[in-house]
Amino acid sequence: MVAELGTPTETLKDWGESCDVYKIYTHGHGTGERVAIASGEVVADIGTLCLAELFLTPAEIATKTSRYTVLVCYGVDNKVASIRESGNPTPN
Repeated sequence: MVAELGTPTETLKDWGESCDVYKIYTHGHGTGERVAIASGEVVADIGTLCLAELFLTPAEIATKTSRYTVLVCYGVDNKVASIRESGNPTPN
């Protein structure tokens, strides 16, 4: 897990299992959505001589994806026993 997700923010015990806590991006736009958004921005920039950026940049900031707290818990054999995500985004 550390090789894929990096160093956990903390390690704790949850119902007797050792758990690593990560704050990671688990929700976001898919590849097709990102391509469509980028293409639309290029067309808007060309069509408005870059004036669209005045409106698009604040919109991007407002809809930015958030990180979520994820618990990766291990069993007695040190294999992943469960992965749980909190339902609330964490401050970036």
